Amino acid sequence: MYYAYYMTGDRKYVVKAEELALQMSALSHWASDFHFLSTSTAMKSASYFYDLFYNEFSQSTLNTIANAIIEKGLNPANSYYEGNTTGTHNDWC
Repeated sequence: MYYAYYMTGDRKYVVKAEELALQMSALSHWASDFHFLSTSTAMKSASYFYDLFYNEFSQSTLNTIANAIIEKGLNPANSYYEGNTTGTHNDWC
């Protein structure tokens, strides 16, 4: 999306990227029951949206993406890293 926007300057790509980033941020979780691969992929995608469209997205959207990265990615990973594996069967770490 960013490359298309960069090359054309057409804001429709910014609008669509913001829509997708907000949809992704609204998901209840980014984790699988078996591994953190889906979580890390979602975190990478959210980070790309945040970074590449930083000057285009509203501050509200940026805050939503940042909070989703923390709540749905970093916090669960940190919890698992600290030994809280209750109810999980994943192969991460």
